[in-house]
Amino acid sequence: MSIAARANIANFIGFQLLWAAVVWGGAKGVWYLGWPFLALMLLLQWAAGRPDRQVLTRDLAMILVGWLVCLMLEPMLLLSHVLDYRHWPHSAAAPGGIWALWAGFAVTLYYSLGWLRGKLWLAALVGGAGGAFSMMAGIHIGAAQAPRGLSTLLIVYGIVWAALVPVMVVLSDRVLSAQAIRVRQQSKGGIHGR
Repeated sequence: MSIAARANIANFIGFQLLWAAVVWGGAKGVWYLGWPFLALMLLLQWAAGRPDRQVLTRDLAMILVGWLVCLMLEPMLLLSHVLDYRHWPHSAAAPGGIWALWAGFAVTLYYSLGWLRGKLWLAALVGGAGGAFSMMAGIHIGAAQAPRGLSTLLIVYGIVWAALVPVMVVLSDRVLSAQAIRVRQQSKGGIHGR
């Protein structure tokens, strides 16, 4: 089995554990539980993939993308009362575990969901269906609720995720492109490291 395949499998398993920890933790009011599982996911994929500095930088850039999406999207969903996280008193900010989940999801776009790159229509389909299914499961487990009704939440989530995943795929491609340009410039002596 190739190193890339091992890293993809480790990422997939790590993300499933992260999702379960966040949702179960949220249902119990333990929203910080996502952070150690995000660290576990990253360590598993990095141990399996033996990354170099560029891979680590790329992954960290996507973590920042995930946090930026969380910062912009979650308050809209919460303030519009489409979504409410249980055991969380803040009406305009997502709980810590959700931040960890967004970071983990963004990184999967290089690993277990890397096959979506270049297939934006498929990314939209997977995003819409996967986002709605994930939210429905989270509500069923008890981590969240839908103040405006489950059908409203699932429709909004499906539309948002169908639009969001292709955008995040494009952003992941941009990070890769920027890294490739930087490597070419460094190899030609155009950028001097410190």
